[in-house]
Amino acid sequence: MAIPETMRAMVLDGPRKPLRATELPVPEPGPGQVLLKVLACGVCRTDLHLLDGEVDVPEPPRVLGHQIVGELVAGELPEGASPGGLLGVPWLGWTDGVCEYCRSGRENLCPNAAGTSTADTPSTHWPTPVSPFPSPPPSNPSMSRRCSAPA
Repeated sequence: MAIPETMRAMVLDGPRKPLRATELPVPEPGPGQVLLKVLACGVCRTDLHLLDGEVDVPEPPRVLGHQIVGELVAGELPEGASPGGLLGVPWLGWTDGVCEYCRSGRENLCPNAAGTSTADTPSTHWPTPVSPFPSPPPSNPSMSRRCSAPA
């Protein structure tokens, strides 16, 4: 699949402002990342807190949304994945793996966790960490359910 130079995105320029449609450069995946062609993206309450001005917007402008199902197009593929395959990406992008929460299977409480929206968030193409949390979606997913609700 040829990777385009630009991608469509809905940008938040600041709290309580309408989203703005724009074209952005397609980012290149860094070490330990893949590039996804986003097929479905959920918007969660965190995104709405940013939009509504209830929490600070880090480094606006931002592209909201971070629960994704996408097609693998480039980067370091996860074990068992192939180019063109689907990958599901939850909000949790990274944890330290060593704190008491990570060691007890409660990574969502890790004090050093980073969400997938910390680098900037999806539009039509998006780089994402390969591990430990991205995973292939079910063989016949309802993408809207996969992106908007826990499995």
